[in-house]
Amino acid sequence: MDEADTTTAGIDPADGGEVGVEPLIEITDSALSVEIEDRMPVARATTFSGVGTLIQAWIEAKSEIDTEVTITWRKEDKVAFEFQMSVGKSPHWRTWARKRIGKKDAGQWYADIKDANGTLLVSLPFTVEAPAE
Repeated sequence: MDEADTTTAGIDPADGGEVGVEPLIEITDSALSVEIEDRMPVARATTFSGVGTLIQAWIEAKSEIDTEVTITWRKEDKVAFEFQMSVGKSPHWRTWARKRIGKKDAGQWYADIKDANGTLLVSLPFTVEAPAE
């Protein structure tokens, strides 16, 4: 895979997926943004700040079946929460999940998107800056 490819098939089991399992869907594009308009991210970003700011992890997927993906929001290696999203049979299905920045959220974060088999499809790293004193 080249560096521009954000999909991953057959990841290490320690990362929560099964080695050699083909993904059920293909992520064709992904981004983090504070705003989604007409089902598209307005401005892509990897650094966010401000208590109350809404971070949105957006994906576009190609799927030949109706299925689900799970987004795991994690700080470093600690899972904050998980959210399941439907993905319909489509060459351009778009969906997103949100996370609001809290007072103690400064640090390195990841939005991991996995298919229904637990195969990691994309991991979106981002930084939450400490709030101003």
